[in-house]
Amino acid sequence: MAEQSVENTTPEAPKKKGVCQKVYIDGEGNETRSATDAAVELQFRFANGEVRSVNLETFPANINTSLAWFGRSEKLGNFYAGAKGDPAIALEKFEAGLELLISGEWIEKGEGVGTAPSLIVEAIVRALTAEGQTVDDTRRAEIAEKCKDKDTREGAKKDAKINAHIKAITAERAAERAVKAQEAAAEATGTVEGF
Repeated sequence: MAEQSVENTTPEAPKKKGVCQKVYIDGEGNETRSATDAAVELQFRFANGEVRSVNLETFPANINTSLAWFGRSEKLGNFYAGAKGDPAIALEKFEAGLELLISGEWIEKGEGVGTAPSLIVEAIVRALTAEGQTVDDTRRAEIAEKCKDKDTREGAKKDAKINAHIKAITAERAAERAVKAQEAAAEATGTVEGF
């Protein structure tokens, strides 16, 4: 078995309170608290001043694969963590986050997934169609390509006509969820008690 590459260094104690601070280091020595594709090292800075560092070469291929799956599970699970027990909202948040990751956009911790790019594309298509414009598959694909850019999506959301369609689509989806909830309630047995 290859010798494990774990560095023992003792830089400054972590500034944040707690037992350990995780810090990603890029190839130029810059630090961040969030994972990035530029990271070459992950440091665990313990409150007692001890630091342990790992990189991709630290682990054998089978462990790197398992860690990659674990990381996907955690990241994708974080997208729906705030759904508060509503599986429809959880699915919507999951799909929006998955869509962003597949398009190459990393979502920072605490940033939230926001509006799914596909929802914005649909809103743009509806806004253009409402103005009498034709949107064929080629134009839709071009719009989708433009909407891979976060700034483009944010700009589209600021357009009053597009925003109105975003809200309409969101309301339609909420209405669909409400109908499903009412159908489930109609099939439920028992009575409401204790109120």
